[in-house]
Amino acid sequence: MDVNLSKRRKNMIDIIITLIPLICMSVYFYGMRVVIMLAFAILFSVGLDMIGNLLLGRKKPEKYDFSAVVTAVIFTLMLPASAPYWMIGVGISLAVFVAKIPFGGFEKNIFNPAAFAAAFMVISWPKYMLQYPAVFADIGLESTTDVLTTTSADYILQMGGAPKITFTDALLGNFSGPMGTTCIMVMSACALYLLVRGTMSWQLPFGAFSMVLLFALVFPRVTTGWLASIVYELISGVLFFGIIFMASDPTTTPKTGAGKFLFGILLGLTTMLFRRFGKAECSFVFALLLMNALSEFCDIMGNKIFHKIKPDRKPAAQSGGETV
Repeated sequence: MDVNLSKRRKNMIDIIITLIPLICMSVYFYGMRVVIMLAFAILFSVGLDMIGNLLLGRKKPEKYDFSAVVTAVIFTLMLPASAPYWMIGVGISLAVFVAKIPFGGFEKNIFNPAAFAAAFMVISWPKYMLQYPAVFADIGLESTTDVLTTTSADYILQMGGAPKITFTDALLGNFSGPMGTTCIMVMSACALYLLVRGTMSWQLPFGAFSMVLLFALVFPRVTTGWLASIVYELISGVLFFGIIFMASDPTTTPKTGAGKFLFGILLGLTTMLFRRFGKAECSFVFALLLMNALSEFCDIMGNKIFHKIKPDRKPAAQSGGETV
């Protein structure tokens, strides 16, 4: 096994390990339908990835780096638990055949595949993407369910309201939203694990979260206090989940420490501006795709602005996120 493949496997295994608790929380909140959705997504993603690599002329398809599995799980956890199965197939197809394979496959894509698929689905089918069942709702296993759904905390904030979510429920993820992206407590533990393992560097999430917190304090969207403003911004949409599992993708983000820090600052700022002045929900994925296109610019400008920050010259595999 070559060194690069070994590093890929190490990264992917670390990320899969951290995704398992989020999967367990999703199953706890929404039942066995989550297991079926994830199983279908993983099998479909791995199959399409193998086909894509064959189309690229590779005799040995990339089937051992687990990147296709990570893409499938991350995308699926951003869906409502009531999403029809065909949405998984469409989303995974977009992630593999539009955002990944045309650029040359693994480690050559410009845009994060899961973010690209989620953004496309939000624009195309908002009815299915942005309506969420209540936690512990009785959701059937069939493809199209009649379960009662509601809007998310992200939508309520956009409309000028304050979500009726207690701080305890916010920490535990006990509220309606994308099925695997609501539990801040578990995601914080996942981030700590990735940092300790060296799979995720600190600069990007630190820059992104710092800007989100600053914006929430200076320009609050709720009138119930500064703590509520911060908590509601963190739990709405897929922001917390996205910064940990998508924004830190070393393939689509800067390679130096200074570049990552600048990238994180701009990502947090762009997300909050989209939330403040934009109309689309789940604005984080749109902000991330925009910043993906500016990755090299952040490396150049970051080292000019933050020249005192030692560049991260370790291989990209030292960084975390969805390396697909």
